Amino acid sequence: FGGAGAQILDLVCAHCSACGHNFAWNVLGTDVSDAKRRRRDLPCGHWAFRLEFRCSLHLRDSADRAETFEAFVADGQGELFGAAPQAVVSDPSARLQAQRRLDGILKSAEHPRPSTHCIAVYRSDGVGDASGAYVICDTTIEMIEGTA
Repeated sequence: FGGAGAQILDLVCAHCSACGHNFAWNVLGTDVSDAKRRRRDLPCGHWAFRLEFRCSLHLRDSADRAETFEAFVADGQGELFGAAPQAVVSDPSARLQAQRRLDGILKSAEHPRPSTHCIAVYRSDGVGDASGAYVICDTTIEMIEGTA
């Protein structure tokens, strides 16, 4: 995520539905709904897009601290941070909720403890990465006050 002090808005991007390119969430201005309604083109030339959280996580096995791997996050629904990307860019309360979740994840990474978290990760093989990449999807992290 970028470490302590990371901002939730930095994890939001405009993901083109046609070609898959990613751009800054505000590439068409801060009123994303208006840009979609008017079918304004992204820099790639397409107008169909959605906002997504895009980032990577460095995961460590709690039983074997030497065992690590990187997994990429692609979350268009807001499952991981508890608020949809569209809401995060337009609603200050949703932004605060998601920022608190991000801060809690970063804090727990700085002070690891035994955990029973399970994260849904799948391997994606393709021309972009012949050795494969791991992607996190359909995962919710619930932060319980006092545990992060």
